[in-house]
Amino acid sequence: MSRMSLVESLRVLHEVRQEQHVVLSTMGPAREWMKLGTHPLDFIYAPSAMGEAPALGLGMALAQPQRHVIVLNGDGCMLMNLGCLVTITAVAP
Repeated sequence: MSRMSLVESLRVLHEVRQEQHVVLSTMGPAREWMKLGTHPLDFIYAPSAMGEAPALGLGMALAQPQRHVIVLNGDGCMLMNLGCLVTITAVAP
């Protein structure tokens, strides 16, 4: 079985995304997400925040509990801030 590419997976997510969902991304996924179209609740302009997308997403989820926050993150960015996963799990927004 073959794996989905980043672009394929983002296309699927873009198709099922609902109007009230917030999408936050940095680095590689952000470039590909922008090609699929833009939305007022897209936060994809933070390239200097490499590794901080999950923490930023947690802050958004806590500030806007009525919204679903989708964080698009790459493997390298995730490795830069693994500790935030413990906080996200503990808070479980």
